[in-house]
Amino acid sequence: MVLKKTQKKKPKRGGNDDEEDKIKLSLFDCDFHNFKVLCITSPSLKHLSIRNCRLLHQTLKVFAPNLLTLTYAADLPADFVLDSFQSLVEADVQIFNDLDQARIYGPSIKLYQKLSNVKLLKTSGSSFRGVRSNDLQDDDWTINSLPQYSMPNLKVVLIRNFIGRKVELDVVKFFLANAEVLQTLTIMISIHLSKDYKKQTQIASELLKFPRYSASCALQFMTPE
Repeated sequence: MVLKKTQKKKPKRGGNDDEEDKIKLSLFDCDFHNFKVLCITSPSLKHLSIRNCRLLHQTLKVFAPNLLTLTYAADLPADFVLDSFQSLVEADVQIFNDLDQARIYGPSIKLYQKLSNVKLLKTSGSSFRGVRSNDLQDDDWTINSLPQYSMPNLKVVLIRNFIGRKVELDVVKFFLANAEVLQTLTIMISIHLSKDYKKQTQIASELLKFPRYSASCALQFMTPE
């Protein structure tokens, strides 16, 4: 378990007087099985990283109005209670899902709703594979399941480990339809998909048909190195 708080020193005289103190909180490989609620509250928090933490049965609350970057690579918690994140610039989200267990997709949707102000969003196809309501199969999860909302600042989206399932295609369609100033949406396909050229061509053809809010948005389809 790593819990780190760092503060960048103020610049000396003659430096950049406008540079703000940078406060960072990192949680790594933490087990919160004795917790019902994990609450993080800090008006001064700028950078939050939660990685490999076990939160399957916990509620995660985050109140950090001045947060600039958010990294979340962990289990989908039982619920999210989140600030509006008006200052958030960059988010990197990878949700670990137990594919043998139907999970309510509500907490995941809450998280993505609160990222509507980010300029750079990184995520992975695997984050959406277990995103479904109870008793629904993947084919029943459509773009209509997502609430419509604007992402006025989002300029760059990166989706890693993309395998081309319907839920992943719906997510791409959602971003293209709602991000009004989106400049680039990059899809990095999985190693498995990279070996199936025919399926790649079919998926790429379908992606190019999706309507785009931003007429200048470039759609990039990349294979792993």
